[in-house]
Amino acid sequence: MQSCPLLQNPIGLIVKEKIVIPAASEVELMVELATPVAKGTWVVAGNTSAQHGVMVAHAVVCPNAKLVPVRMVNPREEIVVLKKGTEIAHMELLEQDPVILKSQLLQKS
Repeated sequence: MQSCPLLQNPIGLIVKEKIVIPAASEVELMVELATPVAKGTWVVAGNTSAQHGVMVAHAVVCPNAKLVPVRMVNPREEIVVLKKGTEIAHMELLEQDPVILKSQLLQKS
């Protein structure tokens, strides 16, 4: 499988308020960008939340007003509490339009 062409400088995604994720459940929330970004198509890639026991889904996003939707899963049998300001993932700018990239990947397979 071919990897997506990404920039080397990821932007952190920060929890803007205390979040409680129930045991064995999934939540979707809006998180803040650590720094402002240029318009474009970005991918939520790195998962820095593993240290907290939760997983963040990879997604292609177009940030709006410093907020990004993120889906998180808590596979554990106990609740997980993320404090305000916790960095849960990274976001990286795609160098190519995702529709063009997908068609190129399909042609190669």
